[in-house]
Amino acid sequence: MDRVEEIQSAAQSAAARVSDKILELSEQLGAHPAVKSALDHPIFQHEIFQHPAFQHPLLRDPMVLAAIAGLLVILLVFSCFPSSNKATVARRAGTRTVLFVGPPDSGKTALFAKLSQDERPPTHTSLLPSVSTVALPSDGGKPKAIRLVDLAGHARLRDQVGEHVETADAVVFVVDVVALVRNAAAAAEELPPLLTQLAGSASRRGLSAPAPQLLILGNKTDLLARDASNTSPPELLPQSRATAHERVQSILTREMDRLKTARGAGGVGGRIEGMSRVSSGGRGFWARLFGGGGASTEPEASTEDDEALVWGGAGPFRWEDIEGVDVSWAVSGVGSANWTAVTDGVGNGLDELTDFLADL
Repeated sequence: MDRVEEIQSAAQSAAARVSDKILELSEQLGAHPAVKSALDHPIFQHEIFQHPAFQHPLLRDPMVLAAIAGLLVILLVFSCFPSSNKATVARRAGTRTVLFVGPPDSGKTALFAKLSQDERPPTHTSLLPSVSTVALPSDGGKPKAIRLVDLAGHARLRDQVGEHVETADAVVFVVDVVALVRNAAAAAEELPPLLTQLAGSASRRGLSAPAPQLLILGNKTDLLARDASNTSPPELLPQSRATAHERVQSILTREMDRLKTARGAGGVGGRIEGMSRVSSGGRGFWARLFGGGGASTEPEASTEDDEALVWGGAGPFRWEDIEGVDVSWAVSGVGSANWTAVTDGVGNGLDELTDFLADL
């Protein structure tokens, strides 16, 4: 049993003891004149309390009222201690969880392998998630632990993203800056469901929780240069970096505006393909209480409300209109899978990505 489960068990035991104590006190207070007098207070004589439903003897029994209060305490404890999973335990331990998502062949797995193993192996479209915890340098000198999750890029497996978003601190949406010119529409259509999941997750976490972050990463920026770098990560030229930033932001903004227009001004109209499959990904209180472990197979009622958080009001699409999600941009490059020995030092191809991770 890990530390989190021990705390949860202790809290639940404490709630049970509190409930028992309340019942014990209610027996002592039931016959007290002050209690009976309180139930006869003028406020309870209001016409709304004269309804037959409020006249039931049980609702005027001090022991029953005390039992209800004890049950509310137990419910509160259960709701404050959701089921423990690896991502939740990692977050409480100070480790941030970051998802790598995006279209196939965008280089997610290559980035994951380079960060987690300092390797640049040949890769292919992922079929299963990969998980690794890496230590990144931080300003305080102590390495910062980041839990990386590389999610499958295969089209039939993208729905699993919703299962991970609820416990993620950040999502890195990876696109190929070279292929984006011809695959812009397909890449952009993956963003609305993801943004809806993130916005919904932010609204469920509450105002006190930090907003989930989305980094849109233009990968393979090194391929924009005529002469390839012989390092991994490669050295990204200033012109290549600027071109990649401008290309990714302008193309995806244009495509998101097109999708918003297709739905109707102000986010009213038809639905985007794939949006009907979006679910909040979280398990409700009753599922946790009674052991419902599976994810819901039906879209939740809050889907449309969550979707409305993405598009803003009438007018062109703007990234800053997305509620509850911090969106930022970066570019990267891993280098060729055929690179040999590093002769010119380490390039800056991962600097913007690692800076983002270190700031989480």
